[in-house]
Amino acid sequence: MKFCLVGFAVILSGCSPTSNPIGNTMTSPPATGASAPATQLKVALLTSGPVNDGGWNQSAYDGVMAIQKTLGAKVDKQESVKADQIEGAMSDFASSGYKIIFCHGDEYSDPANKVCGKFPGTYFVTTGGENSAANLIPIHIATEEGTYLQGIEAGFLTKTHKGGFIGGQESAPVKQAADAFEAGAKSVDPQFTLTETYINSWNDPVKAKTNTVALLGSGCDIIIHNCDAAAKGVFDTAGKVHGVYTFGVNYDENKKAPNCVSSAVSNVPAMFLQIAQEIQSGRITNPKPSLGVANGDVTLVDNPKMKHLFTKAQKAKIAAAEKGIAAGTIKMPAE
Repeated sequence: MKFCLVGFAVILSGCSPTSNPIGNTMTSPPATGASAPATQLKVALLTSGPVNDGGWNQSAYDGVMAIQKTLGAKVDKQESVKADQIEGAMSDFASSGYKIIFCHGDEYSDPANKVCGKFPGTYFVTTGGENSAANLIPIHIATEEGTYLQGIEAGFLTKTHKGGFIGGQESAPVKQAADAFEAGAKSVDPQFTLTETYINSWNDPVKAKTNTVALLGSGCDIIIHNCDAAAKGVFDTAGKVHGVYTFGVNYDENKKAPNCVSSAVSNVPAMFLQIAQEIQSGRITNPKPSLGVANGDVTLVDNPKMKHLFTKAQKAKIAAAEKGIAAGTIKMPAE
């Protein structure tokens, strides 16, 4: 499945989460840009954190809002779903006639695999995981391809040859993205090392702050994260420290800190919309779609205020690496 997604963010620039108590479900406002079909498509979203996090979860929310606007779908969501609530939340939406349930994260893969057989009329779409079935679609997001490029930037910028990573939960895709960042840095600075820490939470900025303070204290002048809403603790702590550089992931987070160099952005919204369109039409072209650099679905979005940090030769090195990833000549660390 090939996607041409350049410029899609413009479509979504007006979308922002409707405020509601975290963890509660809430039906989104009626669609205004499209007429509802005779049988209105019903789409639900499950996330591990708040959809206004300006990161991972908001990318999914932007996706279902695009579906609502384009297809006239009825949209509902449940935020900050805990592990023991996942199967129940899936079953509740499926029992209520929802055609598509977007389950945002690889932690939803096993529960979806258990539940999907009970609801053959509902499609379960997980962003991550290996499980698949006739009505279970796993999306592979190659975040690591974007973080590898960020690692090259970090390798050019670091003075201490030390970086720190704050992760929410240690899972295969999260660790792979961190390992790719380190590999990219080592490709230009062989002395570079990345210390990985996991706070066992996606929503606790206090834990993220505590771990960031420790990393800075150990001499890290590069800080990257993959901890969703908890990243506020990372950016608030490291974002204004002289001589330190931060990096965003999953969403354009370049404005979250004065020293944010770039963001590795995954175009989840366009993928969600295309999958919904295919399900509605009854023609699913790829039961295991992927987002990656080759199709422009994972991109390195540089902070324009930080571009002056790199020489022409360094920029050329980053561009060459991007082409190498797209061509398959630069391999990512295995999960």
